[in-house]
Amino acid sequence: MYYSQISSQGCRLSGLEHTFEPGDTIEVSLGPIGPIDATVRWSRDGSVGIEFESALEAEVVAYFAAIIPCAA
Repeated sequence: MYYSQISSQGCRLSGLEHTFEPGDTIEVSLGPIGPIDATVRWSRDGSVGIEFESALEAEVVAYFAAIIPCAA
């Protein structure tokens, strides 16, 4: 699994081994951050968009943008 398009409210997860449906609740870890409770908002072609239960701090989003060019 890998993540991209990270914002304070959610992100995209791709390369998943499991199928998720909109409305499913999941728990994810983003590198050293987590576990984070989230809700699947969309699912398409092996990727899902998730919304975090609690918004990420701006510093956390900046961290991922700095280390992963496609994260933000």
